[in-house]
Amino acid sequence: MKNININTTITDENINRALRVLEDNGIDTDETEIVLQAIGYALLDTELIEEDEEIEEENDDDMYNNSPEYIHDAAVDWMNEHADFLNDIGQDNFIKRCAEELAEEGYNTEEYYWAVEEAFDDMDWDCPEYDD
Repeated sequence: MKNININTTITDENINRALRVLEDNGIDTDETEIVLQAIGYALLDTELIEEDEEIEEENDDDMYNNSPEYIHDAAVDWMNEHADFLNDIGQDNFIKRCAEELAEEGYNTEEYYWAVEEAFDDMDWDCPEYDD
């Protein structure tokens, strides 16, 4: 066992980076704060994330919102929520509308439009009128 003395200030930037590292290493997005909080308690005997505190994402250069995998998953969620009007507007308009709405939320769907199209192809559509 090692004894390590640490004398440092942990900033919001450090917390955000640690959350991204946890996610990059397979921890579900909705679990990263819980895992980081547990690490803080175990190693530092401190609360790293206050209960009411929200971690703000850096939108301009944020890998989290700009990764094709994340855009794909967000598109699948959006398509599941809005599947009822697929037949009303058609496949191309449905995909375009999904990309537009995700872009309004800060996702880089312009560069990774293909990830939205791929999400559509990956869906298990149960629409009798929909023809591939």
